[in-house]
Amino acid sequence: MFPSLWGKKVAAKDYSGTIVKAHESVTRFKVGDKVYGQIEFTEKIKSGAGTLVQYAICPVETIAKRPTQLSAIDLAGITTVAQTAFSMIETADSLFQNKNKNPRVLVCGGSSTVGLMAIPILKHKGAFVASTCSKTKFDVVSKRGADETFDYRSKDFQKNLKDATEKDGKFDLIIDCVNSHDVWLISPKILQKGASYVNVGFDASQGTLTAIRRNLSYSLLPTWLGGVPTKYVRPAGVGTRKTMDTLEDLVNKGVVTPINDSVFEWEQVKEAFARLQTNQTIGKVVIKVP
Repeated sequence: MFPSLWGKKVAAKDYSGTIVKAHESVTRFKVGDKVYGQIEFTEKIKSGAGTLVQYAICPVETIAKRPTQLSAIDLAGITTVAQTAFSMIETADSLFQNKNKNPRVLVCGGSSTVGLMAIPILKHKGAFVASTCSKTKFDVVSKRGADETFDYRSKDFQKNLKDATEKDGKFDLIIDCVNSHDVWLISPKILQKGASYVNVGFDASQGTLTAIRRNLSYSLLPTWLGGVPTKYVRPAGVGTRKTMDTLEDLVNKGVVTPINDSVFEWEQVKEAFARLQTNQTIGKVVIKVP
């Protein structure tokens, strides 16, 4: 949930449902269309709008038609994580223009919701994808397409990454979905010179002050004060019509498939949020709105 400028807020950003009314200027969609999408982040901050309601006003730019082979539950939570993954990957889009080269990409947090979206998108673009996650999640990320996995809980985690790049070559891009400080610290040794380290954003799991200090140091601290000499990138993370069209196309082709952790009834909202707060989910938590 996000704070609103007006003090009101409704939980959730993603949705999947049926259009019951459309503005007269809308030609792309019509009443009765089965769709999925998200409330834009800026609108959520401005008005507190959310999707944990029976009816929501949604912008055309972030709506896609749902294919008949997938249910509303299947696609209820896909949009925000997919848009985030797209925005991170697009920061290094030139990497994928050379069809004769398969870029080596490391996805930190491959079993996170964004990581689970980023892996198949990167594979579709022709990348060799390595992923960090706990050993118990190796099977999950491998099924999503990861070619190589590294256990971030291993005492030899950093050494294993450095050994792998010495053997097979440094990475052309790092997509960090979980603010992996351990990977950031060794990034000059495992990342090609001048290549980007793309970080998903703010993570307060280790404390707000620690998160603020780390994020500022990543982008502002000079090397002579102990900063890491790696190109640090923060994506815009804003959904666009272009990325929605890409998502719709990849979903329709089966390249990007949804992955839900659990589904709760409307009366189980508290249980749904309790499940989220365990930080043990694999995929999205979906709530059925009557």
